[in-house]
Amino acid sequence: MYSILIVDDEYLDLEGMQRFVPWESWGIRIEAAVNSAFEAIEVLKSRTIDILLTDISMPILSGLEMAQQALVLQPELKIIFISGHKDFNYAQRAISLDACGYVLKPVEPGQLEEVIQKTIVQLEERRRRRDQEERLSFTLPVVREELLHRFLQEQLEWEEVFPLSEESVGQTDEFLYVAVIEIDDVIWKLSRQPEEESKAILDKLESLILQELTRSGIRYYCRTELHQFACILQTSAELEGLGRLPSTVASAESLSVTIGLGNPVSLVNELPRSFEQAKEALNQKMFYGKSKLIRFSDSRQDIAQSAKDLEGILQTMFIALTKYDLVRIDDCIEELYCSAGKLGDKLSVYPFTLHIQTRLERFLETLNEDLFSLMQWEWKNVNVMFQMETLDDIKTWLRRMMFQISELLHLKRNSKNVKLIDGVEQYVKEHIEADVSVISLAKVFAFSPNYLRHLFKKETNENLSDYILRMKIERACELLRDHTLKIYEIADRLHYSTITLFNRQFRDALGMSPSDYRKQC
Repeated sequence: MYSILIVDDEYLDLEGMQRFVPWESWGIRIEAAVNSAFEAIEVLKSRTIDILLTDISMPILSGLEMAQQALVLQPELKIIFISGHKDFNYAQRAISLDACGYVLKPVEPGQLEEVIQKTIVQLEERRRRRDQEERLSFTLPVVREELLHRFLQEQLEWEEVFPLSEESVGQTDEFLYVAVIEIDDVIWKLSRQPEEESKAILDKLESLILQELTRSGIRYYCRTELHQFACILQTSAELEGLGRLPSTVASAESLSVTIGLGNPVSLVNELPRSFEQAKEALNQKMFYGKSKLIRFSDSRQDIAQSAKDLEGILQTMFIALTKYDLVRIDDCIEELYCSAGKLGDKLSVYPFTLHIQTRLERFLETLNEDLFSLMQWEWKNVNVMFQMETLDDIKTWLRRMMFQISELLHLKRNSKNVKLIDGVEQYVKEHIEADVSVISLAKVFAFSPNYLRHLFKKETNENLSDYILRMKIERACELLRDHTLKIYEIADRLHYSTITLFNRQFRDALGMSPSDYRKQC
């Protein structure tokens, strides 16, 4: 409900407007009703009012003079004036105050309702605009982060991330760097904690990381993986501040962070190269240790090559994992522990195996799988590794785990329902510009619409209609990046009946209009 303050120096008129006007049915609550402009000013000083309904002609302080003071106190106040015929010359001054309406006495309910409803429309529009601005203020940083990540992956140019050129990077005489920050050992350090507690610990740590980046003057950062961030450094002061982050985190939290730092570059569009180097440096923490900053330029050639070899073997093993290629998995494990045999003692082999497990967890996340949920594990299942006495024991344990994961993924992928849902999802993606709907999908896959809805919801925990809409919005985002296309052409390609419907669904999904999104692309 919106609040109204009624002001009239004539008692009967004031009483009549309180008693005989159906304010509640119009969505209005009477906050106060007073018979002098001075009392009205006191109310406005202490309470927030949406609508001021006031007589123009009042003794000492007129309604117009009071309205001017009221707008100073509450600039967004909506004002409606009431006037007798003889006071109609005040109308011009009322217009200058941007009044919402001018009602003549005696007040006719129909005339008053018309003015009130027009005022409510303005209030609703203001509320909608504020809500949109709030959503936009939340969404824009998320969009910018995603675009920045795509720039670092060489999928976009810097000018495409910040098209208005309001962002000046590389304007100093100093070099530019990219650093990648990773939270260490999340899996085995937090797996003993309840899920809510683990989330709270991670949220707190991530907030600390972002707070320290901001404190160091670092403006450009984005999430690259679940527990990993990248940032762009422009000055030696920012680099110095980042270097303090591992010790700051170690002194405040139970977890630690390790940072990989790429080589310096002089041009903005060379930053993706520094990003790749930062990731390579981070991969070497297996050899250099955790809770520190590892520079790509400082890495020894033999260690850098070992890290590259290790990453290559892991990638091959993870691909074999998804293909149910047990022979290749076994070969990769042998290759991995051939290197591990050179580490010298089992105290070095343990962190090596934990590193493999951490990389496995991150890989499974890309498949929307969770290691502990998939294996139905508890902490003791990881802890058992530390009780093993030989390299062969650890190798056997890891091999058994990898084989089991590969089989579980294979069974999931080959389930009849999963195959069907994969087919539905693929069809929607390929035909999203062909007016795809639940009914058209039901015809293609020879199921009733209700059964297909039920099956899709059961397997994906998402409504089929929501999935279609999500794919439409994703396709719309892709098309909006092509500035040669008009927005109405995009709406037409995606078979929206009206541009209004397209705008509303886009805004509901992303918190901004298509035109606002295009400005960020």
